[in-house]
Amino acid sequence: MKIIQLSDLHLTTLGRVLHGRDPLQHFQAAIADINTHQRDAALVVISGDLSDDGSAESCTTLADTLAELQVPWRVTLGNHDD
Repeated sequence: MKIIQLSDLHLTTLGRVLHGRDPLQHFQAAIADINTHQRDAALVVISGDLSDDGSAESCTTLADTLAELQVPWRVTLGNHDD
C-alpha cells in the first residue's frame, strides 16, 4: 500500500511569500505531481501546519487546492491550525 505524506504546508494568504518561497505554489506543484505520477497511492496524508497564519483565506485556499487532488486524502492539524 502506497501512502504519501505532505507536511507543514504553512499556506498563507494568496501571493504572500514565506521565507522567500510561495507555499501555495509548492503545494500546487506537489498535487500536480501526485495526480500525474502517483495516482496509484491509497492515501495522501497532509500533516499540519496547514496554515501559517490561521486566516480564513488560507483555509479556503487549502480546501480549493485539495479539491484538485485525485487521490483520497486526510489532513491532521498542526499548532498553527484552528
